[in-house]
Amino acid sequence: MNYPLGNTRTNYIMPDSVTTITAGSFRGCSSLELIRIPYFGTSPSNDMSFDSIFGSVPKSLKTLIIGNACDEIPENVFASNNAIETIEFGTNIKKINANALTGLSALKNIIYNGSSNSFKDIIVDSTNDQIISNVTIDYKN
Repeated sequence: MNYPLGNTRTNYIMPDSVTTITAGSFRGCSSLELIRIPYFGTSPSNDMSFDSIFGSVPKSLKTLIIGNACDEIPENVFASNNAIETIEFGTNIKKINANALTGLSALKNIIYNGSSNSFKDIIVDSTNDQIISNVTIDYKN
């Protein structure tokens, strides 16, 4: 599904009810500062890299919100996203796979919509430990 956003929109909120995000869905959206996606790719396979959704992730993109339809962050999903500073996870996240966060060189904040106790229950591959230890984690509950 391609979304006719044009290149001047700064925020886009995609509802969890969307069942497919195709490669290039956000190609040309060079002004996006915040985007909310329900998952990566096709539900329930959740297997597309974040880069492929854009073609090239805009340097303006600072905030990524991952919806409650996503329960797992895929391996290597962020190849090299050096602009994203904040990621927000829904409470359904159960696993963060190998090197899922390692391409996020500008990441400063993780917002988790659950409690610090429930965040501890998320299975986090050790390849993400350095990134997670260098960011601020805010809990909403």
